[in-house]
Order: sequence, then structure tokens, then C-alpha cells
Amino acid sequence: MANHFARGLGMDALPAEVVDELRGRRWPGNVRELRNAVHVYAALGALPEPSRARAGLLDTALRELVDPSRPYSELKDELTDRFTRLYLQSLLERAKGNQSAAARMAGLDRTYLGRLLAKHGFGREGGGG
Repeated sequence: MANHFARGLGMDALPAEVVDELRGRRWPGNVRELRNAVHVYAALGALPEPSRARAGLLDTALRELVDPSRPYSELKDELTDRFTRLYLQSLLERAKGNQSAAARMAGLDRTYLGRLLAKHGFGREGGGG
């Protein structure tokens, strides 16, 4: 089934090690989750981490950043801005600087993406400051 999804994306058969890794994962009755994993592999060249492991890593990283002595809204805004900058940078790299393609990948209106890029200091070239 994974190779079917890969062919639908114009790829050749998935490498054997990728298929083996996919076979070793649990897919709790969710074909969409498998399809999404193949899409991530097609876009990034790597499978997404299993969600439970990724959630643990995220929780660990956030614990180090959360400072309850700071006002909630101030810290939330700072973390959201950092996430947005990193997301936009990765998105533009993945889209090779093409903002229309980046908007499609992100599921955002191109105009809104343009405003986000400007707000976070990314020029037309996809750079950042």
C-alpha cells in the first residue's frame, strides 16, 4: 500500500529499508496516517518520527523553555514567534523559495503566507534576518 501511495506521487518503489520501517510501525486502522508518512518521505527524504516519540521530545524541549516566572502571554508569544520563524524557514527550504508552492504545502492562503513572511523578516528570496 505504501508503494501505491509513492507511485501516486510519481516516485519509484520505496527503498526496502523504508518499507521495513513502515511495516514495523503500528497503523491503528488509519490508512491516511500511512499515506501522510509516505508524503513526508517524498517531500523530506525521511519518514516522520512515530508521533509518541516526537511528542516526548517536544515536551522535553518545551520544559526547558517554559519559565513560569514570566507572564504567560509574553512567553507564549515568544515561543509562537520562534516556532513560526523555524516553520517558515523549513517550509521555504522545502519549497525551494517558491512562495506559491510553500503556501500549498502549508495549507495557507498565499497572501497570508506573504504577510507571515514579511512579519518574521523573510525577504522575497526566502532569506531571513
